[in-house]
Amino acid sequence: MIVQKVIVTGVTEDELILDAEQSGCSHCQEASCGAISLAAFFGARRERSLRIANPGGFKPGDRAELLIDRLLFIRSVFYQYILPLLAVLLALLLTTPLDYPFVVQMFFVAFGLASGIVISRLLMRRLEHTMTGGVFQLRRLEPMADSDKLDIQLTIQS
Repeated sequence: MIVQKVIVTGVTEDELILDAEQSGCSHCQEASCGAISLAAFFGARRERSLRIANPGGFKPGDRAELLIDRLLFIRSVFYQYILPLLAVLLALLLTTPLDYPFVVQMFFVAFGLASGIVISRLLMRRLEHTMTGGVFQLRRLEPMADSDKLDIQLTIQS
């Protein structure tokens, strides 16, 4: 399981809006990350909130852990990114030795990309229907009560 600590920032009847407590390195929090600078250059600012189905019982400000099944995560990455890329490469490898004109090869490559995306979406839809618990699970983090605090004393002897 992949675990990320989150804070509930919004609640509706259907969904929860979650923000990571800390994601990435400290540069990301300071907005001095190279990826953020590059995204700002192109005008695309990525939203850092995640929306998931509301299991009920959460309110804004609650802390929780978001659990993501590692195998489902890897499988979905393969379906959404690697599979279309493999379809493009396969189309390119099949058309290159046949000595087609460049325009015809690009048509086959575009067809390979489109078919890879369609197959990817079909496989993702099938994956979503076969999941029992979903990709995400949410576990509430209970704040410690004053009585739960521990007094620990360490003695170091040399």
